[in-house]
Amino acid sequence: MLLERDCFESFAPKSKIVADANSSSQVLICLTAESKQEVDTIVENAAKASGKKDPSPEHDHGMMYGRSFEDLDGHVFEVMWMDPMFNPHRVEEYCRVGIN
Repeated sequence: MLLERDCFESFAPKSKIVADANSSSQVLICLTAESKQEVDTIVENAAKASGKKDPSPEHDHGMMYGRSFEDLDGHVFEVMWMDPMFNPHRVEEYCRVGIN
């Protein structure tokens, strides 16, 4: 469930302030898509809803594709697709060449 700030504050402990996501990082939220096209569709739809698309650079590594969007409160969502045939045992090889 997504809540507007005032509503969210009513659920948060009274001893804590709600962080401003425009000036600090809190969490990384990553959504998985079924295809590269679905990644693009989700990001474009977020932009149509007044979100900011691609606050981080697009990632296209062949076996993995990702983009991001920022919501109206400044939270960043990563949307990723990974080739289901990708061999996770080779992840160290990808990291050595800078694909991470």
